[in-house]
Amino acid sequence: MSRALRVVRYLVLILLIVASTGAMTLFYYLHGSLPVMEGNHIVPGLRAKVDIARDEQGVPTLNGTHREDIAFGLGYLHAQERFFQMDLSRRLPAGELSALLGADHLTQDRLRRTYQLRPLARRMLAEASVRQRSIIESYTRGVNQGLQGLTQPPFEYLLLQSSPAPWQPEDSVLVLLARFLEQQEDTLWRDLSLVALEQHLPPDWATFMRPAGGDWDAPLSGLPTALAPPLPEQPLAEWLPEGTPGQPVPDSTVAGGNLLATSGTLNPDGRAILAQDQHERLTLPNAWYRARWQLPQGGRWVTGVTRPGFPAMISGSNQQLAWAWSNAFVRSGEFIRLEVRGDTYRTPDGWEPFQESTERIAIRGSSPQAMTIRQTRWGPVVGQDDGGHWLALRWSALSTDTLDLSLLDMEQAASLSEGLAIAANLVAPQNLLLADQAGDIAWTLGGALPDFQGAAMTSLRDGAELEDSGPLSGSSERPQVLDQHRLWSANQKPLATLEPALDGGFARGARAQQLRAGLHNLSSVDEAALRDLQLDHRALLLERWRTQMLGVLEQTDIELPSALDNELSRSQLLMAEPDSLAYPLVRAYRQAVMERALGPIYQHVAAQSDRFQVAHVAQQAEYPAWALVSAADPHHLNPAYASWDELWEAALHQALEQTRTELGPQAWAAQNTGRLAHPLSHWLPALDPVLNLPADGLPGDHHMPRRQHNDFGVTLRMVVAPGHEQHGLFHMAGSQSGHPISPYYRNGHADWLEAAPTPFLPGPAEYQMSLFPQR
Repeated sequence: MSRALRVVRYLVLILLIVASTGAMTLFYYLHGSLPVMEGNHIVPGLRAKVDIARDEQGVPTLNGTHREDIAFGLGYLHAQERFFQMDLSRRLPAGELSALLGADHLTQDRLRRTYQLRPLARRMLAEASVRQRSIIESYTRGVNQGLQGLTQPPFEYLLLQSSPAPWQPEDSVLVLLARFLEQQEDTLWRDLSLVALEQHLPPDWATFMRPAGGDWDAPLSGLPTALAPPLPEQPLAEWLPEGTPGQPVPDSTVAGGNLLATSGTLNPDGRAILAQDQHERLTLPNAWYRARWQLPQGGRWVTGVTRPGFPAMISGSNQQLAWAWSNAFVRSGEFIRLEVRGDTYRTPDGWEPFQESTERIAIRGSSPQAMTIRQTRWGPVVGQDDGGHWLALRWSALSTDTLDLSLLDMEQAASLSEGLAIAANLVAPQNLLLADQAGDIAWTLGGALPDFQGAAMTSLRDGAELEDSGPLSGSSERPQVLDQHRLWSANQKPLATLEPALDGGFARGARAQQLRAGLHNLSSVDEAALRDLQLDHRALLLERWRTQMLGVLEQTDIELPSALDNELSRSQLLMAEPDSLAYPLVRAYRQAVMERALGPIYQHVAAQSDRFQVAHVAQQAEYPAWALVSAADPHHLNPAYASWDELWEAALHQALEQTRTELGPQAWAAQNTGRLAHPLSHWLPALDPVLNLPADGLPGDHHMPRRQHNDFGVTLRMVVAPGHEQHGLFHMAGSQSGHPISPYYRNGHADWLEAAPTPFLPGPAEYQMSLFPQR
């Protein structure tokens, strides 16, 4: 054997040894970070034994003598199954992601650090009731014992070459505040985009481009009062600079959801039924964690979903009352324009000094950076407007006057009145639907509802002239809807009479209108009937666009493939089916028309305002877009086109190009592919098959009840009647576990994909363990 061949053999052997060692090390760490599933375990911090039984999907049932011990057990499970996700959830609102993930998150951390949410969390905890604080402290002990009970830290920390920091009681409050940010931060910054529309468009066009609603509105109470503004009088070509390009008009991907409830009068056995599906980013693991436990007092069982990091049942049922939430899109803050002189700012009482503090932001792989935070009597200074004026943020998320930890008490409520009383200060403004065992249902706006005292939404108020000179206070008026047989919520404007100052960018009413019609069309009501309404993926919003597009087609010599032409021309309703050829074309056509008709107007504003974002003002863009298309007035035509016919034909060609492949028209599944991925999977592409789920074509889209588009969609789907939980239904995208070699890492996802009628209650025990107090 030649010397060269021997060298090659030695090199190959060394590579094999290195690869094998790496694989063994990875397996060792992965296996060592698996949660404890069975056995008896003695742990400090418990008062009495806690029994934990998991079913085949990993859903735990906890049983203990004391509520604090249940919280301990839940913390133990959360830590072993989901600690990395909990870590991200506490770091995000506190502005501490850079310490774990590196400098890419520094800009975000600087803004979030300005909010000073960690000190706020400490104050909220200090002002909590004795019961609430005791539950959180016991939960914290459980989290830290759960971490210590792992042979190796959660596997994500191996990839990051880091160690998990112990959990603190305030971290649980931060997890709750993270939910506030997720749902409300975009709504907050929307004000600056509305101001930009006012400043950079002619008055009639500014009014036209920000309608409060229109014919799709579906309020719970009262007739829709918001009519689409009249068409502008000033011709577009008179003020829009020549050559202004269009830009896409995006759909909102802010977290939301659908809620439905029917009273016992619609059901033969008198039971009220509640349904929820939560809409947010689809990830692995799922953002929610299913659980069930028995309340020590009264013996009632509480079943539903928790948020890892916080020891409350966020949505669920306790056999007497069922509750569920969705984002209310209520305006929760405002920016105050400051007049600054040196280190002072002007108030109605004269000049006041800023309160300054210095924060140090740790950065993984780099030196810490210092930043100075300035506080005013209204809140922190968070940036500048387009005119260079400093802005203070006056936000209900920053004050203990409008926030508390009452969500921990919802599990004890036994009636509508008790649930409504608890709802007042539950952090982010939320639509809350309740159903009780007596067969009654109710809706209210829960959470922090600020009192703006008439503040306008389209102009900034000057601090020097602001009469209400402190943090935002909570509104004393809380709208409620009682004594109805059907209730629905899809993030739309909930009441026709709601104060305009609370409009934080309500969702277009198309989803809500379909849900409302579906409820009224039901001949009989049960859990399966409400689930079917949740799965509705008829594209009613696009029907008029299909008709208009077919009219354009008739005026052209475009020949469509026969399969596409047949589907387009059928009398059946358009549906966002994975195999549909017509739906993606009509959808793309609508977007292309909006890009040409509205896009240049938005682009004109964006060119003059760094603060303007189309996504913040486009929630109701359907109304101006359809008004322009319906009128087809040359005065409102994009000057880049000689006629509306030319614009429509150009939009049609673009839509055909976007939905065409070499093999023919593209089905909707190719554009609506749900692929659930672990947030760190891009660090190790070789582990993609282990960490991530296969891509699947999904039904649904943004403008219908089954709101699913790519990696945004329904994270959970729940239908339950209090006292009849055995008939309830539940789906969850992804799975319960955050560990890729857990025996149930993928369990349940197929049921979510197929919308199978899987039960709300956990199944038979597959794994059993007990935690015993240390004596």
